[in-house]
Amino acid sequence: MPRATSVRRDPATVLFHLPDFHVIDARRSATGRDVVIGTGITQMCCPVCHVPSTRVHVRKLQRVRDIPAGGGPVTAWWYKLRFRCGNTGCAKATFTEHTPQVRPYAGSTSRLANTVVDADVLSGRSIAETARAHRIGWWTVQRALTARAAVLPDPGLSPATVKGPGGPDFCHWDGTTVSPVMGPPGVC
Repeated sequence: MPRATSVRRDPATVLFHLPDFHVIDARRSATGRDVVIGTGITQMCCPVCHVPSTRVHVRKLQRVRDIPAGGGPVTAWWYKLRFRCGNTGCAKATFTEHTPQVRPYAGSTSRLANTVVDADVLSGRSIAETARAHRIGWWTVQRALTARAAVLPDPGLSPATVKGPGGPDFCHWDGTTVSPVMGPPGVC
């Protein structure tokens, strides 16, 4: 009778728990924990012409911010591959690997983005306070909040249905003056 087999993962990779990545090395540093990670990807398709490529152009070490662990910040160092496109007619000569956890041009993991959005929304703190607590830039929190808001469904509210203490909370900006959309003058 056949038995199910499994590939045994090393304990550091299990503890780090970032899908699609494996831990190569982990050390404590003066600023927290440094974890060297890799994907093990050997082939990726060009984002322009979609031709698969196995030709590695260069290996690059990229810093990626991640969620805190063990009471301190974690910096992941990703051995990221830059592939050469196999299509000679393609406008994109080289391209880098990416995963759902670390998008192209991202300096932090998607789980850090989700964590700071949840922390900011649930705590009611300002973006700057949330950024300081997670030791990242405020623009990282702002981008994460904007990305999360972009996928929220439109509630379908009109200015007439949303009332504030002095009337409607919606104002019109024409480039020089602010005027209320509805209600008496001077509401905004």
